[in-house]
Amino acid sequence: MQIESPNPFLLAKFWCLILCIFKCSTPVSKIGDRN
Repeated sequence: MQIESPNPFLLAKFWCLILCIFKCSTPVSKIGDRN
């Protein structure tokens, strides 16, 4: 899965979305431990 020089802004948005989904799917115990 390789993309040739993607837009940095779009890439950042993409990772932000991935992290958001990951956070939402993470158990509450992990989130509480991180805060």
